[in-house]
Amino acid sequence: TAVGGRLASLGRDAEASAVSGIAETAVGETAEAATAAAEGAGELGEAGGGSVRGYRAVSKAEAEDIAKNGFRPEPSGRSMGDKWFSESREGAEMFRNDSRFGDLTDVVEADVPMSVYERSFKHPNIDGTGPGFCVQCEDLPLLTPR
Repeated sequence: TAVGGRLASLGRDAEASAVSGIAETAVGETAEAATAAAEGAGELGEAGGGSVRGYRAVSKAEAEDIAKNGFRPEPSGRSMGDKWFSESREGAEMFRNDSRFGDLTDVVEADVPMSVYERSFKHPNIDGTGPGFCVQCEDLPLLTPR
C-alpha cells in the first residue's frame, strides 16, 4: 500500500540519517569510541558477520519463557505477528514503565544478527521511547538472549 511504502521509506530515511550522524561523530576516533558513538543505533557486536543489540520490555512470563526457550512466538498463538525491540536500554525501560502497556516488568537484551536487523522494519520513535525495530516471528529463533 502507499502508506506501507511511505512507512518503510521513513524508516530507511531515519536509519540513514542516524548512520550518517554516527559516521560523522566517529571520524578520527578510536574503534572503541566509534562503537560507543553507535549506541543510538544499536551496539555493534563482534559475532559472525556482526550483530546489533536490541532491548525488549516484557512481562515476567515472557522473560521466563525467553530464559528457558530463547526468543520465539508465544506457543499458544496469542503473539503479535512480529516483536518490537528498542535500540537502547533506556527506550525499553521507558516502554516498560509506561502504564499504558500493561504488566511489563523486565527488559531483556538480545544479540540480533545484522542480516535480521537489516530486513526488520525500523521506526525512529516507537511510542515516544526512541528508535527501534520490528523482528518477524520466523526470525526470532535467530536472536541470542544475553
